[in-house]
Amino acid sequence: MRYCLSRLRVGDRKFAHAVCAQGGIEYMCYRSLDFTYCEDDLRIRNGCLRENFVRLNRFPLSLLKPRPGKSSIIIKRRACGWDFHFLPETLAGSKN
Repeated sequence: MRYCLSRLRVGDRKFAHAVCAQGGIEYMCYRSLDFTYCEDDLRIRNGCLRENFVRLNRFPLSLLKPRPGKSSIIIKRRACGWDFHFLPETLAGSKN
């Protein structure tokens, strides 16, 4: 059961839709981080250290997602280590 507070003056259905949409966005972010970096398997127990480590993982993910192509994020991440042209293009934000 969840409780949500808001100042919005909308109907029950519209409010429920907004809450579900937000949950979907959070789930997609969690899913991509977990599949790419296996975050659930992290053994870091220190709260601040774990949070910093997760933030370091989000940075390359934000660079790799807009890259064109049908390859997965995992393959794009590996390509940064394999291809001498892919990494600088990714860091520069080039989409060619």
